[in-house]
Amino acid sequence: MTIGERIKKLRIEQGLSQDELAAKVGYKTRSAINKIELNERDVKHSQVVTFANALGTTPHYLMGWTDEPVKNTASSLSSEERHLINLFRQLTPKEQGSLIGRAELLVEQHREAEAEDAG
Repeated sequence: MTIGERIKKLRIEQGLSQDELAAKVGYKTRSAINKIELNERDVKHSQVVTFANALGTTPHYLMGWTDEPVKNTASSLSSEERHLINLFRQLTPKEQGSLIGRAELLVEQHREAEAEDAG
């Protein structure tokens, strides 16, 4: 499997569009991502780490030096959980804090609704 095929595989598994991946790695349009995935454009050595970080994997996996696609800390996460993490990482620290507060409120409301249903 080529580096482009590995990038495409991970991008699709994580539910990212080519536009979203382009934004995460600093490209202006998806056309560069499309060319990389089709192996029509090489990934510079300096960009391998950027792609690996954006896709939650290791440079070793993208380069084909290992078959383990995800970092050990993320290996137990579902694709939905990895997608949420990737979205979270695109936010500013202030937005991340706001999102955490909203999630905590949502969990609290869910627990209260469950308690009412049980009672």
